Order: sequence, then structure tokens, then C-alpha cells
Amino acid sequence: MRVLLRLGGIAGLRASEITGLKWGDVDLDGGALTVVNGKGGKTRRVLLSASLITDLRALGSHAAEVPVIGRTPEAARGRLRTLCRQVGVPYLGLHALRHTAGTRLVRAGFQLQDVAEHLGHSDVQTARTYGKWADDRLKDHMRGS
Repeated sequence: MRVLLRLGGIAGLRASEITGLKWGDVDLDGGALTVVNGKGGKTRRVLLSASLITDLRALGSHAAEVPVIGRTPEAARGRLRTLCRQVGVPYLGLHALRHTAGTRLVRAGFQLQDVAEHLGHSDVQTARTYGKWADDRLKDHMRGS
């Protein structure tokens, strides 16, 4: 489950990208994934966090064609829904993890172009969505001045 959560919430993958990811797409030594975009079929390279690398290594080595998570996007959503129920948090959908990834990057001070590239957006304007979720940082700063 940690890999599923981190692929969405840190790497920012879409549900179809998470379930379509194969071990041959994973470069742990290089710290990146090669992802086939769930929208449009474009390929992009996604950098991995240290925590995601650790979790992927813990899963062991597998043949290149073996799925990392596998199944379908619906099955991944079901697993997340079950986890949310078990820990008592509201289920907001698998795509909410992708929004978390974008928002975290904006709050960390990354430019919208960087966020758009990480998430595989073809237009930087799409990344502006994550900026509105990060507005609290500016409000807090101004109120503290």
C-alpha cells in the first residue's frame, strides 16, 4: 500500500499510470520511472523520492514485464478506499493523491513549469490548479507580518 500511496502522492502518477507501471520502467539506481502518460500516451521520466525508492527496493527484484502494482485503476481505487476505511480517513479518490503531489511541490516553492513537467501536463496552466491549494502559505505569511 505504501508504494501505491507514494506513486500517487509523491510521484504524482495517474491511476492508469500506477497500474500500468512495470518493473522494466523502474530505474532505482537512477532514481526515476519511465511512465507512459495515461492521457495521450506520451512518455515522461518521473523522479523518485528516497522513501519511494526504499519501498520499491523492499518489494524485491522482478522481471521487467511484471507490473509493480498491477490490476486495474478500479482495483487500485478499491484498495485505497479500504485503507481509508481502516484508518478512519475520508476516501477522496485516487486522483486526490496526484493533487497532493502537485500541491506539495508548489508549497515547497517549485515553479509551475517544474510541477507541470513532474506531473506530465502538456500546458503549464494546468499546474495552476495546485497553486490555489497552496494559497494558504501566502495568507499565513501575510497575517504574520
